Amino acid sequence: MDQLTSELPVARSSASEMTEEPSQNQPLISRVGRRARRHAPFLVLLVIGLILRGMAWDAFRPAILLLADTVGYLQDAILGPSGKQMRPYVYPLFLKALLGSDSLGLVTFVQHLLAVAMAAAIYLLLYRLRVHPAIAAIGVAPLLLDGYQINLEQHILSETLFESFIVGGLLLVAWRSRPPVWMLALAGVAVGLGALTRFAGLALLPVVLLYLLVRRVGWRAVAMPLALVLTMITYAAWNERTTGQFALTDASGQFLYAGKVSRFAECEGVPMPEVERQLCIDVPPSERLEVYPPWVKASPLMGMSVPPGVEKDVVVRSFSKRMIKDQPVGYARLVATDFLRFFSLESPPEQQALRVSRWRFFEKLRQVKAVAGSLQRSRGNPPPELGLQGGFRIDRDTASFLRSYQDRVYQHGLLMIVFVLLSVGGVIFGRAPREGRDTRWEAALFTLAALALFAFPSVFSTFHYRYVIPSIPLLGPGAALGTTLLYRRLALRARVPESAAPEPATA
Repeated sequence: MDQLTSELPVARSSASEMTEEPSQNQPLISRVGRRARRHAPFLVLLVIGLILRGMAWDAFRPAILLLADTVGYLQDAILGPSGKQMRPYVYPLFLKALLGSDSLGLVTFVQHLLAVAMAAAIYLLLYRLRVHPAIAAIGVAPLLLDGYQINLEQHILSETLFESFIVGGLLLVAWRSRPPVWMLALAGVAVGLGALTRFAGLALLPVVLLYLLVRRVGWRAVAMPLALVLTMITYAAWNERTTGQFALTDASGQFLYAGKVSRFAECEGVPMPEVERQLCIDVPPSERLEVYPPWVKASPLMGMSVPPGVEKDVVVRSFSKRMIKDQPVGYARLVATDFLRFFSLESPPEQQALRVSRWRFFEKLRQVKAVAGSLQRSRGNPPPELGLQGGFRIDRDTASFLRSYQDRVYQHGLLMIVFVLLSVGGVIFGRAPREGRDTRWEAALFTLAALALFAFPSVFSTFHYRYVIPSIPLLGPGAALGTTLLYRRLALRARVPESAAPEPATA
């Protein structure tokens, strides 16, 4: 413990100081060498992460295109938004900006770079908050190394962009203990854009507001939610011009019904309009499907009809609210069950064999299950009417290695439990430095943000292993900060004075 304590960073009199005075008199090569040695754990992980991403990018060229979501995003990006918008338009706009060269490979390349940039930015924040370089490196290791994270970066899907927005927003509010108005406003825009990429981003708003409250930011805290709301209003106004509806989506009620209400609702004895009775399912809840989306024949949403002038989503939303109010216990039990599934000790394929097959590296297309027939027939190529470069190919040797790697390296449920416990333990039992920032609130910020991302689909939709991925950049930093706080407490109990620890130079 004495040796590790001697390496533990402690607060300096000037938090903004980024170098040590003695090092300025040393040769440049010597200074670079010292810093490289200090940050060696992170640099090693960074190189491994870059190599793995390079392998994925080369093994599946130009991108993985095996999901209906992917085709929808590409159609919106190239042909423009058409009619009603089930999903927000931010990710298609991102695609549109990168598809000028007709190269899907450029999109996946940028997505891989975004993930690496996130890891570097989080590491810098942790080091700024006096987390030891080795612990900080462990905190970003899941983002750099997780096999499912790397796989989704190679898809034409919104996850990586969503992660970038939410991580950017959290970094902006956490970079300073009292962030200025412009940083808070920019954080609000980032979180707002995240929510317009995937609606789960809205779950971060109460977490960030709570953090700003305990940080006593004062009136400046208003800048963050105000910027977020303005971002949403601007998008809703644009959506009204495009679809005629001042809304973020026209399918919020269908999402709630398909993923949650359809799984527990029993209509017997519940008064309701006849138009809503179409949504009743005669099968007992214990025998129902895990989800009833409108494109599944067993779903009442597929053949549902509504009177002229009545919005289908309004009827579905009314039914869902009615059943939740009538059967709150069944709803609450299902929410708790779905939330706890995020921490399952089973491997992802054991949790959802069919659905997870779409997030695994594959050597042959037939290894991917539950894929639409039209997409199987396209053999991984983009639809010809979009005018994109085709020629999808797989390097089977590299794909085989990546598939094996992914089976072993991913954010296991037990690891997530440990990360949460370390963060919570640090917040409750850890010791802040005598000088400088009390980082308990940053540990809570990142961990609560990850848990909020789990809670959102648990409340409004259903469990899907795909929803685990956005938590990968968040749980690690929370655990790294919690570990540092706990170690300070242990060092104090061992009567090792913090003042005896030399101060390492910062990056």
